[in-house]
Amino acid sequence: MFNKKAPVKKQTTQIKESDKHSSLLYEKNHIYDVDISLVIPNPMQPRKKFDDVALAALADSIKKHGLLQPISVRMITKANGDIYFELIAGERRLRAMKMLGEKEIAARIIDMTENESGEMALIENIMREELNIFEYAAMLKKLIEKYEVSQEALAERLSTSQSNIANKLRLLKLSPEERELICENRLTERHARAVLRIESGEKRLNALKEIIKQSMNVHESEIYCERIYSEENADKKKEPSRKTKYYIKDIRIFCNTIDKALESMKNAGIVATSVKNEKEGSIEIVITIPKASGKTTSA
Repeated sequence: MFNKKAPVKKQTTQIKESDKHSSLLYEKNHIYDVDISLVIPNPMQPRKKFDDVALAALADSIKKHGLLQPISVRMITKANGDIYFELIAGERRLRAMKMLGEKEIAARIIDMTENESGEMALIENIMREELNIFEYAAMLKKLIEKYEVSQEALAERLSTSQSNIANKLRLLKLSPEERELICENRLTERHARAVLRIESGEKRLNALKEIIKQSMNVHESEIYCERIYSEENADKKKEPSRKTKYYIKDIRIFCNTIDKALESMKNAGIVATSVKNEKEGSIEIVITIPKASGKTTSA
């Protein structure tokens, strides 16, 4: 199936059917027609969904013109000596070839570690427009966490800003249901960032459904979500602060502490007295401590 007229540096190397499962006959950086059933997806592949229409168009192109570019794989040998090929780049080509019912696919064998393979797969996909905004963000997160890349270093590598990387990572705060709605209804990243301002998960989901129902554009969505965000903040200001709640809840503990202090003074020979006056919204406690003979003591 591999098109020998394709712009590839080396032609495919033919291997006998009986030897296709032997790792000894495959050289690194060579192209072979490998058994398509032996090629497995890269576990670091960030893209979970593929456009069936686009795949069908690619399959039709391959049927007419041949496979113009081989996929890239790394060879892995099992404990029993058998081999399989882990995909590094070219999953759409692989899927299109499977759609055509092909048994073999041209593949370049690359000498690469598992980490290098995963990183290459992620970097390849980050440059492709087919990724949705959440797959793209998930890929950035994988690169940062698995390969210990800082946001700044990743931004430099991708020729973008650190703030752009941070904004894309924030999209992952949306729930799976919210992400699904955004993708299914073809909303933009700016739509997603608008609803992210809403803190309540329930309100955010309802807002998203309303945006879809009303077919709001980005500007309308931003105004709508900003109003909900402002209402949330207004509600917060009406609620007593945590400090106030703590004071009201534990006022008796403070009074008991004062009583214990007076008891300790009494045991030490100082007869102090206290008068408690409850007023509207407050409690007033007046403590009287007698002066020691010949000394002036203030409290």
